[in-house]
Amino acid sequence: MASSLIDSELFKDQYSTKEMRAVFSERAQIQSWLDCWVALAKAEAKNGVIPESAAEEIAQKAHAEDIDMDYVREGFKKTSHPLMPQIRAFTKLCSPEAGGYIHWGTTAQDITDTGMILQLRNAQDILEKQLEHLLNQVLDKAEKYKALPEAGRTHAQHAVPITLGYKFAIWADELGRDLERLQHDRKTYFAGNFGGAAGTLASLFDKGIAVGNDFCKNLGLAIPTITWHVSRDRLANFSSVMLQARLARWLMKLSTCKEPKSRKSKKDSKWAKSARVRCHKNGIQ
Repeated sequence: MASSLIDSELFKDQYSTKEMRAVFSERAQIQSWLDCWVALAKAEAKNGVIPESAAEEIAQKAHAEDIDMDYVREGFKKTSHPLMPQIRAFTKLCSPEAGGYIHWGTTAQDITDTGMILQLRNAQDILEKQLEHLLNQVLDKAEKYKALPEAGRTHAQHAVPITLGYKFAIWADELGRDLERLQHDRKTYFAGNFGGAAGTLASLFDKGIAVGNDFCKNLGLAIPTITWHVSRDRLANFSSVMLQARLARWLMKLSTCKEPKSRKSKKDSKWAKSARVRCHKNGIQ
């Protein structure tokens, strides 16, 4: 039995796409952690924390398809730790010399948070393409129907005339701003997280800041001002609640447009009584 609509064989394509599901698959999640460990090893080798040869081997062995998932599942049953079984499975793929430097000086949340950011970045790449496509479709409709008249509405009642193209043009303007915000805010919420066990990088001594900066650079992520282990505003920003609400409003508008028009007078409505252009609020007589 599916645990959600996205997992359902029957409904999944109504609520997600194959491309987006791949971004948030377990395999992609594991690969994002491996990518973080590779970026960390390279940063530490560059700053003289671990041997260069260890970083090279870690990078060579970091392939999600090579991870023994049965071993990871059994390890999770024993430890209930989200990352330790994965670290041990990855270590098994490397020589003892290199494997001992996996996850050196970091903490689980550094890897899981930064791995999630990598997944979100991939998701936004898809989302931006979809929004650009939708924007072009809406712009086409605005041009196509720019002279097609329809009844304007105020307080849900017929008002002065508008055109259908005008309505689409407003939606296109909104979509354009949404797309600009998503693109502009990339540098804000696509940041790495690297602070060690308590956020101070104490285990790396004077190399901590340099390693953290190179860790983020290696992943193509912004360098945060400070550790954000307990600060989740970046994730809230990414959720694009405004965009979701906007699309829901459009669907409601389109649904309302298909409703049969009522012939009941609205002259007793409190809205009609208070409106300036009252003659447009009284419904169809």
